[in-house]
Amino acid sequence: MAIESVSQSFRATAMGAYQALYALGIFGGPFIAGMVNHVFGIAFGFYFEAILGVCAVGLIMTKTFEKIQNHDTHTIKRHT
Repeated sequence: MAIESVSQSFRATAMGAYQALYALGIFGGPFIAGMVNHVFGIAFGFYFEAILGVCAVGLIMTKTFEKIQNHDTHTIKRHT
């Protein structure tokens, strides 16, 4: 999925960039969470992640619903 929209000549570069960002997230996420937990307390981290999770679900549902609506309006209806 990460390389489907990239031309053939840039696919290796796209995969390298994807893997670099992925590795940065693996390192940075726990590091930042540890700093936030140290400053604000461990409960804050759980509440913050819960809010992010709810926002992510809402965003996914909105985008999925828009895609379904767009698909329904562009579907060719056959009369039999």
